[in-house]
This record gives sequence, C-alpha cells and structure tokens, in this order.
Amino acid sequence: MKKHTYLLMLLLVILVNTNVFAQNPPRHKQPRFNPREYKERMEKFVSKHAEFTQEEANKFFPIFHEMKEKQREIMKQIQQKKFSKPASGASDKEFQDVIMDIEKLKIQQAELEESYYKKMCKVVPAKKVFEAMIAEDLFHRNMLQGFDNHHSKDRPSKRSEAHPHGPHKAFTPVA
Repeated sequence: MKKHTYLLMLLLVILVNTNVFAQNPPRHKQPRFNPREYKERMEKFVSKHAEFTQEEANKFFPIFHEMKEKQREIMKQIQQKKFSKPASGASDKEFQDVIMDIEKLKIQQAELEESYYKKMCKVVPAKKVFEAMIAEDLFHRNMLQGFDNHHSKDRPSKRSEAHPHGPHKAFTPVA
C-alpha cells in the first residue's frame, strides 16, 4: 500500500509540473521577420537621412533594390563556393582555384556596385546617393544593435566574457 501511495504521489508531482511548464509560453517570443516591413522601414530611414523628395525616392529605390537583388545572387554564389569546399584530400591547387573563384565573384560584385551607383547618380544628385549609402549602413547597424539588445538578456553583456577562450587581448606586433 505504501509503495502504491508513493508511486501515486510521484506521478501526481510529475503531471503537475508538466502541466505548469506546458502552460507557460516562452518569455521572449521573437517576432517573425517581415521582408515587406523591413523594406519599408529601410526606405523610410534612407529617404529621411538622404533628404530625398518623394520623386527622388521613386527614382532611386527601384535601381537600389535591383542592385541589392543582384548582390544577393552573387553572395549566394560566394557562400556556395565556401560551403562546397574541395574534399579533404584535395590538392592545394584545388583550394587555390576556389579562392580565385570567390575573389572573381567579389570583383564582379564591386563592378556591379560601381555600375549601379552610376545609374543612381543619373537620377539623384551624387551627394544624396552618398548620403543614402551612409544611411543604409546606419540602418543595418541600428537593426543589429536592436537585435543584440533584444537578446542580451540571455547572454553575457561583454563580448570578452562570452568568448570561449577568455577575453581578447590587444594585438601587439613583434618588432
């Protein structure tokens, strides 16, 4: 009888704990990424910082988004090259070939940017194109900082504390 009571109490404790955990939703439910909302926020931010008129924004952003789409395609190719590296027994030449392929893609990306920036400067003053470039970088930095701040509750606040090999030390070249 004592054995059955003990088992019944143990089962009851397990069921109660399971039910309590099942009813508590996660504390930090991360909102889903919405590409349309992201694009709208980025355009608004860039337009404000570059001081675009509505007409300038209407001319600038189609070219800008076309460039970004082509850049994503090139970046996807670079990532494919990096993650489909030669087999472990591959020769040094095979690895050099992959490195050169990646570098050619980076050059292609730089040439693409150059041609698109020239197109942008034909429809919007160069100063505003430059300000838009700066604003885009700021937007991404702000987004990443917001992401970092959102998740900082779950990890150490200083990067050096989070590093698996201890704090980073300043690099001092040997003379």
